[in-house]
Amino acid sequence: MPLRLLALSAATIGPVNLKELAEVRQSHMPELIVRFAHIDEVARVAREVAYQHPQFAEETAFVLADEQARRDQANQPILRIVR
Repeated sequence: MPLRLLALSAATIGPVNLKELAEVRQSHMPELIVRFAHIDEVARVAREVAYQHPQFAEETAFVLADEQARRDQANQPILRIVR
């Protein structure tokens, strides 16, 4: 998978139509499936949806970047040991 796709941030994607984002989240990339699928599979589905529905390109990239940011934040340690 291209690292470029995972390195996207929500700020660099461009304008996102909220109505289309809601449709992508509801119909094409439901939140529970995105949360529990492997990130490579989420990226594959995002590319597939963007290819089949070009009007959703920004929204699928946003969903992927949002999920990557959520996973990165979840992998951060909750407590830091200070000596």
